[in-house]
Amino acid sequence: MSKKRLLAVACVILFGILLNVFILTRSDGYAPIDVEVQLEITADHDGIVQLFYGNNGQFEESSSLVFEYEKSNKAQLFTGMVPSNATSIRLDFPDESSVAWVSLLRFARYDNEIMLTEDMLADAQTVRVDNVSWNNGKMDVSISGTDACVIFADEDFPLHEITDEHEWKINRIKKIAACVFVDLALFGVLLFFRKFVSLPIELYQNRKLIWKLSINDFKTRFAGSYLGIFWAFVQPVVTIVVYWLVFDKGLNVGSTLSRTGISVPFVLWLTAGLVPWFYFQEALMNGTNALIEYNYLVKKVVFKISILPIIKIMSALFVHIFFVVFVIILFACYGYYPDLYTLQVIYYSFCMFMLVLAICYTTCAVVIFFRDLSQIISIILQVGTWATPIMWQISIIHNRWLLLFFQLNPMYYVVNGYREALIEKAWFFDNVYMTIYFWGFVAAVFAIGALIFKRLKVHFADVL
Repeated sequence: MSKKRLLAVACVILFGILLNVFILTRSDGYAPIDVEVQLEITADHDGIVQLFYGNNGQFEESSSLVFEYEKSNKAQLFTGMVPSNATSIRLDFPDESSVAWVSLLRFARYDNEIMLTEDMLADAQTVRVDNVSWNNGKMDVSISGTDACVIFADEDFPLHEITDEHEWKINRIKKIAACVFVDLALFGVLLFFRKFVSLPIELYQNRKLIWKLSINDFKTRFAGSYLGIFWAFVQPVVTIVVYWLVFDKGLNVGSTLSRTGISVPFVLWLTAGLVPWFYFQEALMNGTNALIEYNYLVKKVVFKISILPIIKIMSALFVHIFFVVFVIILFACYGYYPDLYTLQVIYYSFCMFMLVLAICYTTCAVVIFFRDLSQIISIILQVGTWATPIMWQISIIHNRWLLLFFQLNPMYYVVNGYREALIEKAWFFDNVYMTIYFWGFVAAVFAIGALIFKRLKVHFADVL
C-alpha cells in the first residue's frame, strides 16, 4: 500500500471515529418537538379564540394559534401544533359579551396525551372572565369585557412529559442507527476506495475545462434570441409571482408559522422553498440530457465525457446564484437581514449540487439507451413539487410513518435547510441525523451512478 493511500485510509478511519463520538455524545435538545393541540368549542356568538403558548407566563403574538368559530349549537373542532417546550398556555376569548363551552382541550404526541380536566381548571388563572366553571365535562366561560383569558401553567399542561419518554427511546435508536450507517458507509469507501475516488479525481483534474465549457454553455443556450440570457430568469420569476398571487392575494394566506413558531410573510416562506427547487429541476433535466446534447464530443475518443454532466449542472448554477441573491434582498426588504446563519445557503446549495451530480451520472447514461427516461423524470419532478413541502408545511402530517416517508426525500433536507438558514436561524449540524442521512444517500447514489456510467460509456458512441 502506497503512503498516499495509507494516509487517506487513516484519515477516513479517524473521521469515522470522531463522527461516532460526536453522534453518541451530542445533546438531542436541538429544537422543541411539535405537539398537536385540539380545541373543541361551542358558542352563542361568532368570535375568535386565540391560543397562546409561551414560557414562564410570557406570551407573544407570533407564538399563538387563532381559531375563528361561528355561533352554533354543535361543537366545532380546531387543530394546530404547539412546541413541547411551552410552559404556559393561555386561551384568549373575544372582546364582547358571550358564553363559550370548551368541550375539549387536548395536547397529544402519538399515543401520549394530556386533556383538560376539572382539577386543571380549578388551578387555572382567569383574567377579566365573569365566570368559569366545569359542567358536564365542559368548561363554561362567560365574558362581558375585553382581553378576557384563562391561563394554565406548566403544572396543568406539562407538554414535555408527552414527548420525553418516547423521544428518549427514539433518540437512542437514532444514535445507534446513525453510527451503524456511518460505519458501513466508511467501510464501503475503504473497500472500494480506488473506484470511489477515480471519478472525483478525474473531475478535479479537468476543473479548468469544466469551468470554461460551463460558461460557454450558459452563453450559447439562448444565443440567437433578442433578449438572450434574460429568458433564463423569466420562468422562475413568473412562477414565483403566480404562486404569490394565488396563495397570498387570491387565497389570502398572508403569513405562515414556521416549524419553530415564527410568523413570516408567506411570500418569503414560499420563495425560500421554490428557489432551490428551481435549480434542482433545471439541473437534473439538463444533466440527464448532457450526453445527448453533446453527442459530437462523446464520439471523440480522446475527450473526457465524464465531465459533460457537471458542465450542464454548473451552467444552471449561474441562474441559481442570481436567485439566491434575489431571495436575500427580498428578505432584507421585509426586515429579515442577512447574518451568519444566512451563509448556510452556500452549504445547502453545495448539497443540492452534489445531489444532482450524483443522480445525473445514472440518468445521463441510462437515457441514451432508454429515451423515455426524460419524460419520466419530467413527470417525477412535477409530482416532486408537491411531494416536497414547498407550498405546504410538513407539520400538518401527524402520522409518523407518512412523516418519515416525506422526510426521506433528500430535497426535503435542502428546502428545509434554506428555510432554517433564512427564517428559523438554525445550524445544519444541529440536525445531525438528517445531515448524515442526506450525505449517505448522496454518496450511495454517486457510487452507483459512477459504476453505471463506467460500465455503459464504452457503448455510448455506438448508440448515439
